[in-house]
Amino acid sequence: MDAGPVRHRHRTDVEGGAPVHVRYALDGQLDIADYLAFTLERATWLGIAGSVRAVEGGRVIVEAAGPEAMVGAFEMALTLGPLTALVTEVSVTPLQTPWPDGFRVF
Repeated sequence: MDAGPVRHRHRTDVEGGAPVHVRYALDGQLDIADYLAFTLERATWLGIAGSVRAVEGGRVIVEAAGPEAMVGAFEMALTLGPLTALVTEVSVTPLQTPWPDGFRVF
């Protein structure tokens, strides 16, 4: 049975592109417990490997590894944060270290 003419033939990259590994430092008005839980949830949804931890001064450090598109979506989620957060600054550092397994909260 002929399904008819194919109008578009294109390839979609379901893997999300080239692998990347980055570190984010986030500052703002953050409810640390909510922000850590939010980060873990988003990392799990997007299949991101890495970790999140709170450091002195209310800053949060996130290490993220995965396909470029997924890490980009994760960065957007981190910037928006949960409803209890107001992220005012995000700095990004590319990493060359080996990828971690899974995602952990420290």
